[in-house]
Amino acid sequence: GEVVDEDDAALRIDPAGEHRFRTRAKGPVPLSYVALDDSGGIALPPLIDALQEAGYDGWVSVHQPLRSAQSVKDAVDEAARVFRPLIG
Repeated sequence: GEVVDEDDAALRIDPAGEHRFRTRAKGPVPLSYVALDDSGGIALPPLIDALQEAGYDGWVSVHQPLRSAQSVKDAVDEAARVFRPLIG
């Protein structure tokens, strides 16, 4: 599997994960990439709320790795489905 650097991805530490996350303290740690709206991932509504409360009204860029068997189109559709309701 792929080795991901610490600053690169939203991920879930997963002993059975097919990818490896390179940490400074523990070296490579197994992980699985998760869907943008997965309850085990980053809580996006509070993040978007905080940006809006701070007066930010610019672009939001989504950088996500493709999960196993996920196409680029599926990833774009997922990002739109998850973010559009949050940014109105």
